[in-house]
Amino acid sequence: MNDVPRVAGKEDRDTVSYTLEEVRVAAKRELFRAGPRMRFVMPRVSVRVTRWILNHDLAVTPNQITALSAFLGIAAGAFLLVPRGVLPAVAAFVVYQAHILTDYVDGELARVRQLTSVTGAYYDLLVGRLTKPVVLYCAAVGTWWSHRGAPGAPLDLALGALIVTGFFLDKEAVDVWYRANTGRPEIEDPYVIRSERALKGVRRVVVRILVGLRSIPAFLGYQILAALVMTLGVHRLGVVWSYDVTPRSAILILFAIAFPVLAVVRTAYIARTGHIPRRQDLVRDL
Repeated sequence: MNDVPRVAGKEDRDTVSYTLEEVRVAAKRELFRAGPRMRFVMPRVSVRVTRWILNHDLAVTPNQITALSAFLGIAAGAFLLVPRGVLPAVAAFVVYQAHILTDYVDGELARVRQLTSVTGAYYDLLVGRLTKPVVLYCAAVGTWWSHRGAPGAPLDLALGALIVTGFFLDKEAVDVWYRANTGRPEIEDPYVIRSERALKGVRRVVVRILVGLRSIPAFLGYQILAALVMTLGVHRLGVVWSYDVTPRSAILILFAIAFPVLAVVRTAYIARTGHIPRRQDLVRDL
């Protein structure tokens, strides 16, 4: 296998054929990553989608895939605006998975075709940075709308704002570290899987569980569960300080606590160790 990715010209589009291994290597897509979704699902699916694009329609650009990813992320949030129903919650989960998939594919396509650029990376990061808060806050709006006449319902909007604030604080901690360390040769390659600070044993298992439980896909899974509970007729879990707690608002309460707290913890950890906690730290055996 040629180590140099093949870049087909217009005249070659009907004959070029990439193997999965060629796409995986050229895209720097390692075989295994931390977490069931990133270890077993998305990389295995994304390289096949990327291969299909390469072998059938090379006119598709990475930035077009990024635009599609942005649309899918916003669409997932739009489904969460629906106040009740299992189907909208399931649709939000499925569409968000498609958003994640296209977020993988745009980078793979750029690396295989040697079209990586600062502008493309900026667009890709911007989409990821903006779609997640949209999804989170749309869930807060949908929760408020589902019991807008109940006591304390506007608190849902405040909880949503707190979740989004925690999200941005977490991202800012990483951004500040990179800005403070610009030019350092030892800064980790984002596509290198091995970590010098990999967790082991029970600690690794516990952290992996916690990371998974506070992820955006998990958040969407909780929305499906809440929708099912409400379908069964449970529309109120109780009243706390004049606040009407519904199954959906209970999710907001948990994440409004978890996101800011974990952002502070991560910031303190980065400041103390100089290391950014990453999924690679959770990989057991490479």
